[in-house]
Amino acid sequence: MKAKKSNKTISAIDDALSGSQWKSFKKSSSVNQTVVSVGHFSPEIKMDRTLVDGGLISGGPEPVAATGVKYSKEMTRGNLADFYKGMKACAASGYMPGVTVETIEKLRQEMNKSHPEEYDMVADIIVVEYPDEKTAGEAMKNQSDTAEGNLYNSQIPGAPAGMDLEKVLNSKVVQAQMTPTQKAQMDKMQSLMKSSAPKIKAEREKSGLQNEQGTVLGRPAVFLIQDEKKRFCIAVRVKNYLITGSLLYSYESLPDGATPCESVSQFDSKKISERVEGATYHRTEVSPKTSTIGAEGFLNKDEVEKIFEKLFSKLN
Repeated sequence: MKAKKSNKTISAIDDALSGSQWKSFKKSSSVNQTVVSVGHFSPEIKMDRTLVDGGLISGGPEPVAATGVKYSKEMTRGNLADFYKGMKACAASGYMPGVTVETIEKLRQEMNKSHPEEYDMVADIIVVEYPDEKTAGEAMKNQSDTAEGNLYNSQIPGAPAGMDLEKVLNSKVVQAQMTPTQKAQMDKMQSLMKSSAPKIKAEREKSGLQNEQGTVLGRPAVFLIQDEKKRFCIAVRVKNYLITGSLLYSYESLPDGATPCESVSQFDSKKISERVEGATYHRTEVSPKTSTIGAEGFLNKDEVEKIFEKLFSKLN
């Protein structure tokens, strides 16, 4: 029965990713937690480099030349395939003593397990299913308390009101099960947790970080705010589900899909005639059309927001 629930969550995530530039490449699930690694397919992989990089396409009496695409920082995070190609070239030319083409290829295969080269960003989506909404709410509050360094005195999800880690560790039931050595180790750990909490809180205040309750797409959420400007979502609750992970944390920092850019997939060609010293010369100039990063398939907030909107709907 539990496995079916995990499969349901994985199906919900896959459905949410469907039709987007994001694909899942690694999945794992336990009794109530599902973790899915996802990657954003880089549009650079399918680009016509001749048109995008610019330069002479064909010569002759009527040459054809491309002006190339001007990249903005919002458009690309780089291309790992080109990185490996460059590294192989360096290894083959002898510029990297002790490193061979085979070494680079082995590194490439190993790195592709955690960051496939066709992706310009990898992240994860984590979904935890709790018995009820109240327990999920308590777990979301703990996300906030943990970020503040207050895990030791946070309410344990599903436990009676007021039951925190300190009360559990010092209860007669737990203490009775410990050997003197284990009790000494536990006392040391508790002392460390107590002493570290004020330090973590002080560091947070110094860095300008603070927590804030809010909503994401109409669902209750917890945010990490930096200097009252940058906002990162720590967790979102959808009924008895808690959604966390690096994709949720980073998506609000991505640029809007409507951010203008030059297209890497659509181009205009224009014939140009010039008279030089009594002679007429003809050439064709190929230039990118005006577009947006969303239309071109580059990383953007709007697409990720749609993914979470679909996922929340599936889990609702």
